Amino acid sequence: MKLAVAMAALVVEMSACSAPAWAAAIKPEDRASTHIIGVIVELGEQAEIKTVGVTAFGNTSSELPIGDWGLNDLAQAEVRKVLAGQYVVKPAPVDAATMATIRDSVENHKKMPLPRLLQGLPASDIDTYLVLIPMTGSLPSPSNQSVDGLGVYHQGRLPHLGDSTSTNGVVYASFVCFVISAKTTKLIGFAPALTANSDKPFQLLQPTPDDPRFPYAYISGAGWQPQAGDLSEGQKAFIKSELSSLLTESIDYTLGKLGLVDGFRRPTP
Repeated sequence: MKLAVAMAALVVEMSACSAPAWAAAIKPEDRASTHIIGVIVELGEQAEIKTVGVTAFGNTSSELPIGDWGLNDLAQAEVRKVLAGQYVVKPAPVDAATMATIRDSVENHKKMPLPRLLQGLPASDIDTYLVLIPMTGSLPSPSNQSVDGLGVYHQGRLPHLGDSTSTNGVVYASFVCFVISAKTTKLIGFAPALTANSDKPFQLLQPTPDDPRFPYAYISGAGWQPQAGDLSEGQKAFIKSELSSLLTESIDYTLGKLGLVDGFRRPTP
């Protein structure tokens, strides 16, 4: 699974870690020294509506504005809910300029200098930062396609391979959680978001056994438009609802995977 460019500057610090390259839970000593967690969430203000046709001529991609859907606030609230009782959890003291830099990096796929940005935050009693930002997730082989952040992905089919009304798409929420020491601004853990559904075979294209997958929910291709501007209000409401569900489910599961809470806290499929 390919991670977003924002991850590249951080993963190098984990190169000596024996954990799989796509995830590393925090060490017990880092968890023991963590009492107050500062949270930063920026999942983007656009959702990609992507259709991959039977040939390249059928490929389309457009962006659906979601800045007013409250998904960052929802993710913040879910983090507080999951970690409550074990830590003091609060928003990190990020000023408007720093947040604008993070948002610009997310929206324009720029390399994000997270350690430098965190070093510039005002002194506080925070022990550890938890940062949630979009990541690029590759679809399983043989596809050469990827998804990034939040959005909808449709896989085109030849007529004789499936009814046009059959399931041939997903709403997805592809993001990564970084755990960073507030004292040293070193990366001490990271994991891509996963859900219980991520462990199931991906029916659009079969994955390889070890390929971690992003949170997703199947949708029917019937009536869906390839361009964001053509979506009905009902379809937009459906996408918002599905993204909200994916975020709440995956945050619980992924914080367990990171070692911040006991176990994987696997939701019921």
